[in-house]
Amino acid sequence: METGVDPECGGAAGSLQLAHVQLQGGAPWGFTLTGGLEHSQTLTICKMEEGGKAASSKKLQVGDELVNINGCPLYGSRQEALILIKGSHRTLKLVVRSDTGYSSLLNKLFLSGDFVLFQQLT
Repeated sequence: METGVDPECGGAAGSLQLAHVQLQGGAPWGFTLTGGLEHSQTLTICKMEEGGKAASSKKLQVGDELVNINGCPLYGSRQEALILIKGSHRTLKLVVRSDTGYSSLLNKLFLSGDFVLFQQLT
């Protein structure tokens, strides 16, 4: 996985990192999006299908924010993202922003449905 530190975050531990991901083989890609300008939220991966292309890549995580699809910068519309994803026939190239901090871990546990398990362990 290619990663680069987001310049807005200064590269500190727990910062945001950009990851470049390429999925092959065509739809279904194995992930679900939530949010978007329509909901006053960032476009975020909220679910990944076990054994799907997204999960098998080991490069995407629940909670990652989509910032670019197939070289096209996203401006936050979920509809825009869905059109770009559906237009990808064999290859889907994504750039996602991942938060490596503790609050991100909690958010990913909550979005993935593992929050109940996390609560039981603490």
